[in-house]
Amino acid sequence: MQIGIKDSIVSVSQSELKEYNNWESIPELYSLFNIYKEEPLVLKDDVWENKDLKILPPPYDSSLYKEFNEHIVQGGSNAITWFKLKGNKGIKLPNIEGIKTELIFSYKTGLYINYKISEVHYFPKRFIVVFTHQPRNAVGLDTMHGFLIFKIKEDT
Repeated sequence: MQIGIKDSIVSVSQSELKEYNNWESIPELYSLFNIYKEEPLVLKDDVWENKDLKILPPPYDSSLYKEFNEHIVQGGSNAITWFKLKGNKGIKLPNIEGIKTELIFSYKTGLYINYKISEVHYFPKRFIVVFTHQPRNAVGLDTMHGFLIFKIKEDT
């Protein structure tokens, strides 16, 4: 995945590496990706944290999950059809403590209810990227993992 962010506009495109995780062909990109991590977030008991912030998944939402199940019964098939129906009301954001953020992007194939956080990338004073693990599969057994991009708001 290639993600471009300018102000609050996000563009996403896919490209394939000839071999998985073979970044040697693009060393500039790989080194840039690691530049902005001052202090990595560490996972402890489903909470990602460092000295500045804490990120945890939202509480389990049985009513929204029931609505998703009903959506499937009514002919929906995955997170994409769910988002078309519910929009941002169908997304439960993680709890981010310590800084103010604004959601600027959610990957359309991700189902953002009752998920776990599988990975977090913190770019101080810029962005937080939260990768989610969705245990539920879509109707065709595709996964519905996703990622959310948050812009860090400056204190005003």
